[in-house]
Amino acid sequence: MKINKPDFNECILLFEPEQEALDSFFEKYKEEMDYYSLEKDLPPDIIFSYLFGVTVDWREYDSDIIKYFGGYIPEKNVSVKETDYGLNVLYDGDSFDIKLSFSGADRYNTIRGFNEIISNDYEIRLFDSSFYSDTHAFLILPKTWWNELDKRFGEKVSGIFTVITEELDFP
Repeated sequence: MKINKPDFNECILLFEPEQEALDSFFEKYKEEMDYYSLEKDLPPDIIFSYLFGVTVDWREYDSDIIKYFGGYIPEKNVSVKETDYGLNVLYDGDSFDIKLSFSGADRYNTIRGFNEIISNDYEIRLFDSSFYSDTHAFLILPKTWWNELDKRFGEKVSGIFTVITEELDFP
């Protein structure tokens, strides 16, 4: 399956699901919805997590997590190298280090580190519906889009997504 990215109007459907726009959305993503066996009556955030989410298993290699997120924003030419201290990430021509402890806690250290690296352009947020699973789903959107969604829909956004914080980790 190819990587899908929602447009801003599709993001609005999470918070203002108008039937005509939903019908158009379902038609546009019919092949993907069939592939994942998604029904139209599922909550929109579940559908979005399958169609647009970056999925990270708690056992994932940290370098693979960077590759998954980087695949979502190919215009930034993301690459990663493993080092003795963690990861060296190339993002949009600049080099950044993410220090790792080489423990289970590193999945979110990697996610937090990459989120910080991309923070001028993008933001990663967790789909709340995936939190109690051993596989978490994330959505990467332009930072300006998150700001606009937060401004327009406030608590609706925080009811579907969690901002990546220092405390956030797999349960």
